[in-house]
Amino acid sequence: MPQKAKSIKIKHQEIYDYICSAIMEGKYLPGEKIPTEKEIAAEFNASRPTVGRAMRDLEQHGMLVRRQGSGTFVHKATHSRTKTFGILIPWQGQDSLDSKTSIFGAMVPALSRISSRSGYTLLLNESPREDSGDTAERAMTICRQLIELQVAGVFFMPIEDPASDMKSNQEIAESFERAGVGVVLLDRDIYEWSRRSKYDVVAIDNEYASYILTRHLLRLGCRRIDFLTSVTGITSVTGRIEGFWRALRAAGAACDASRVVKVDPAKFTNLDVNDNRTELDPVVERIRSRQVEAIVCANDMTAIRLIQYLATIGISIPHDVKIVGFDDSPVDEFLPVPLTTIRQNVQALAYEAVRTLKDRIEKPDSPARDVMVATQLIIRKSCGS
Repeated sequence: MPQKAKSIKIKHQEIYDYICSAIMEGKYLPGEKIPTEKEIAAEFNASRPTVGRAMRDLEQHGMLVRRQGSGTFVHKATHSRTKTFGILIPWQGQDSLDSKTSIFGAMVPALSRISSRSGYTLLLNESPREDSGDTAERAMTICRQLIELQVAGVFFMPIEDPASDMKSNQEIAESFERAGVGVVLLDRDIYEWSRRSKYDVVAIDNEYASYILTRHLLRLGCRRIDFLTSVTGITSVTGRIEGFWRALRAAGAACDASRVVKVDPAKFTNLDVNDNRTELDPVVERIRSRQVEAIVCANDMTAIRLIQYLATIGISIPHDVKIVGFDDSPVDEFLPVPLTTIRQNVQALAYEAVRTLKDRIEKPDSPARDVMVATQLIIRKSCGS
């Protein structure tokens, strides 16, 4: 089905989401004063009552504190708050494309609202700065902060850490468990695909969704399809690769191992068209030699960088190659070619994550659960349909 127009956010919710995400990303730190209502109204072209409503909601949900005559400040967490959830997402505290395109960046405001309706406050704690160590060290620092603050439960999106056999994720989850903190994993398990942990996971059926996405390209007549990723080993990406293979096998298309293309994430992030060689040169060569007609990207961030790079070297999408992504990230609509993708239902994921974490706190000895949320294929111009 063609994509319907994206729903327009209510203005006060747009302001709420922006400030919530800004706190999460460390733009506004605990105890720091945020812009005045007048300044926010001007930035969003909104009325003062609309801004006031967003501010009241943020204050009610425990994120802001208003001080008469002084302004509005980000709430400083205290040890006395017990009806509190924490959140640990790998990009927390980093100013990167990941945080702006990640589906979980968009999910944070929804988690905040739904937690509040359930009687809990979502704690957006101060994050370590980007120069305070690698991702695993920063995540462990946040873990210790949340334990110190005596949160009742944590939403934890495991680190993409296949090189160390996911040991960092295990250490973090076990630290929470020893402290009596409930844990719900978002998107993926703490182990690689061959093992299942004892923690609840709220996610989508990555294998099935990737099967549907790849099947769509096959039905458009594509037979030479590649899968592009910067990460392998984590359960969500492994599921997407398996769904890709399943669709190719079902259609009798070529399934040789070279179809899965792995790029170095560091080099992929800093592509320079003026370099003699870039991380994407093998991909470009396959496109120009007609060895590939379409590319399934492991996520929208990968698709975004690929589309931007191909545009700079004169490769036309979808004429020269069809590209599809995964997640329906907030920035997809600003791409030069609208991206066909799999939409994750942010509200449903947030609702199920909160419900599952509440259940885990109330019934700590119950078996671990996989909670799957349905996805939707969103068809746009990047696939030529």
